[in-house]
Amino acid sequence: MKKLILSRLFVFAVLSLVSLQSLVAQDISKDSLSKHVHYLASEELEGRGLGTAGKDKATRFIVEQFRSAGLQPYQGGFLQDFELTFSLAKVKAHNV
Repeated sequence: MKKLILSRLFVFAVLSLVSLQSLVAQDISKDSLSKHVHYLASEELEGRGLGTAGKDKATRFIVEQFRSAGLQPYQGGFLQDFELTFSLAKVKAHNV
């Protein structure tokens, strides 16, 4: 269940990035977009799992892409915090 939630969040983030870039920059190339997707899916980002340095790198990368596109953050920041519940544990997380 945790992997399914994280996978859906990742897909949403990538699709958001793709959509926003195509709206902001008409001349974005398939090669450039492919590089973004390959980086976000790379082993360097450790699957973007909760608590990993790879997730933090991916978050910084996406936020920087949003800033480069000239987007304004929602309610003061690009990160939206929420809690996930796994068995008896609650984990703080955020979405970009």
